[in-house]
Amino acid sequence: MFVSLIYPVFVWRYLLSSLGERINTLTAMRIWFVSNMGRYIPGKVLQIAGLVYLSAAEGIPKNKAVQSVFYSQLTANVLGILMGSALLFFKSGSNDYLNGYQITAVLLTVFLILLKMPAFFSGSVNFFLRKMGKQTIGKELPAKNYLIYILLQTANWFLMSFAFVLLANSYTSVKLWNDPQILFILPISWTLGLLAFFAPGGIGVRESVMTYWLADIMPVEFALVLPWVYRIIVTFSEVVLTVIFISAYKKPEEIKDNTEQN
Repeated sequence: MFVSLIYPVFVWRYLLSSLGERINTLTAMRIWFVSNMGRYIPGKVLQIAGLVYLSAAEGIPKNKAVQSVFYSQLTANVLGILMGSALLFFKSGSNDYLNGYQITAVLLTVFLILLKMPAFFSGSVNFFLRKMGKQTIGKELPAKNYLIYILLQTANWFLMSFAFVLLANSYTSVKLWNDPQILFILPISWTLGLLAFFAPGGIGVRESVMTYWLADIMPVEFALVLPWVYRIIVTFSEVVLTVIFISAYKKPEEIKDNTEQN
């Protein structure tokens, strides 16, 4: 679980690097986990605002910080929905999901279009920022960096899903090779929880979606409880990591002074 929560920070650092910005690892950890706490506030605006504000305080231009949020939200949410649509393949043929293959094909097509449209989204965001008198974001990512970033984001979802599989396997007899669809439950449930702006941290929404899909592969009593056990472990892990990286954080001036003293 700790690995699955820390890994996205390195993905974000790669994104900033692709945008021409460098940031210290401990600093990135602090910014990431402190701002992440903002998603537990309804609207989730504080999470985004916190990341931009803390990044700017460390010398990252605001337009680059905003751009990094833009790309991370776009790719993570679209990938989450796409991976969730894979669940329809496992349901195809039943009375409720006769058109599962067709729906998945449509979603896949939409995703492939989005892959080719970072310039469109950047242009749209800049248009509205100019109308509001705000600083525009920079140019879009090079195609190679964008593709690598998408692959890293995909690996991130699978890493988080694998952590959940280990948790589920601690309580039930569910096996990944027998029920591979369990890998796709977390991405879609987490994404829908993020998109539910009324729910702090997606609480209730994420758990409901997970329970719905888990009930097909395990007894319902476990399907009802496991999402909440996962919620508790994730929240506890995030708090622990936030405390650790706030405590370990040193401002660049302090690092410089220590170096000079040595």
